[in-house]
Amino acid sequence: THRTRRCRASRCCRGFNGVGILGRMISLLGVFTFGIASPLGLLISLLALGKRPRFAAWTGTILGGAGTAFLALWGWAAVAAFNAVEYEQQQDQTEVVMEQAVASIEQFHREHKTLPEGIDGNKLLIASDLNDAWGQSLRYDPIDDDEYLIRSAGPDQKFDTSDDLTLQ
Repeated sequence: THRTRRCRASRCCRGFNGVGILGRMISLLGVFTFGIASPLGLLISLLALGKRPRFAAWTGTILGGAGTAFLALWGWAAVAAFNAVEYEQQQDQTEVVMEQAVASIEQFHREHKTLPEGIDGNKLLIASDLNDAWGQSLRYDPIDDDEYLIRSAGPDQKFDTSDDLTLQ
């Protein structure tokens, strides 16, 4: 009365997905390498999803995707930090040039006992070859008889936008 049971495609008998296991192992390695191996593990695991059994491929896909996202986030943060430092250096460089422009305008004021008209002030800055860190000429904007602005167009290289740098 002893009956033998036949295996009906249980996990142990369904086959072996070596590519899925490899993808999962590389994705898991990505956890310990701060995401560096994760894109490769993700790619291999995605390829392995086409073959059964898929459990190893799915876990490799999840681990590889998470590690790749982590790696992308750190890469984005590094680029953002680099850009912030570069912008700060460009801003400092532009402020030095703007102070030189103020010195030129003040020298004109001392010599002529008046500030230059708008176009004459801009010609003076152009002749002095004073450019901001983005390669653009500075702009002289008279406000009244005793006040003026020196303006840099900033990183977008367009005047009268929110990223303009001004010195009064």
